[in-house]
Amino acid sequence: MMKIHLVMAFGLGVSWVLAAQEMPKDKASGKWNPPPAELPAWVAEPTGLRFPLNFGRYAMQGVFDYAEMANDHIIRYESVEERARGDLFLLKAKSVPKTEEERETFLHESMIAVLDDFFVMADEGKYDELADEGALEGTIELWKAKAIPLKAQKLAATRVEKVDGKEVRTPLKIWYGATLYEGFLITIRHMRPADTGEKGETGMKEFVDGVMRLIKDPSLRKDVLPAFQAYTKAPLSKEGQEAAKVVLGYLDNSPMVPVLLPQPPLTVWAEEMEKLVPNAGAQLLRAYVITGAMAAMEDKNSSTCLTLACQQVVRIYLELQRLQLGLRHEGLETMTRAVERGEVAAWFQTQMKNAK
Repeated sequence: MMKIHLVMAFGLGVSWVLAAQEMPKDKASGKWNPPPAELPAWVAEPTGLRFPLNFGRYAMQGVFDYAEMANDHIIRYESVEERARGDLFLLKAKSVPKTEEERETFLHESMIAVLDDFFVMADEGKYDELADEGALEGTIELWKAKAIPLKAQKLAATRVEKVDGKEVRTPLKIWYGATLYEGFLITIRHMRPADTGEKGETGMKEFVDGVMRLIKDPSLRKDVLPAFQAYTKAPLSKEGQEAAKVVLGYLDNSPMVPVLLPQPPLTVWAEEMEKLVPNAGAQLLRAYVITGAMAAMEDKNSSTCLTLACQQVVRIYLELQRLQLGLRHEGLETMTRAVERGEVAAWFQTQMKNAK
């Protein structure tokens, strides 16, 4: 008989997907699909939420599309380094609560539902030793929009599996939460082995914090797009430089935009240019990061993002040459020729590989 001491106020509104066979029984029909090839993110319509293929130390494993509900999905991430998994559930609310009291009730009932799911899985012998480790509630602050409520719960549990006819028991730490966004119930589930200790707890918090920023992103993205455009229009102007600061601040706080991180030989060239013209190296790196990020925001593939980033680096280089006659850098000259030939992405990938 399973021993349980569980005093909970909340539970998830959908069953947990711990393996493909553990789909919610009322909505089990559907299909797991691989992450989108070459694209920087998977986009959930109609919410506008973007789920990057690489999310901190996590990599997207796939997206489950429910057959009967076109906009209902599960997005799965895993981290080999942290031995952890994060699942994000997007389920359209059948009836969207309108008042604050109705939202509270909706989330409360949604959270309680997961406890029933756990009891079912425990009765099936998949879990044992469930224990409440604390509930919390708060809000997710949106940019220039009203904050949305968040309910969350920590659990400890032992996963029970049969491997080669033998019972294998794995103690787990679990965090799950629920919020309501644009008419969708968003539930978050993070699981890790209990023996990961404090490091696992820190990793969980980083994952959850990233998800919070993911949910904030659509409202913030609308506000920052003009800054991207202002920078692109006149990158070396005063207005362009101010816009760049806004963009870089956004990129520092958004896990939704895969940033092309400068690396050798570009970083070496930037250092060399900095010695020739003060601030020149910083401008080249800024051009690479911002233009690559803007392309990613437009859902360009990785090759196109790299091409556009390198093209902007060359534009800045040519502008610096116009401002200071006689300025020349051999590496950037070679990059300019690659841009002119229309093969800069493949060329620069080779340069980066050779520089390692």
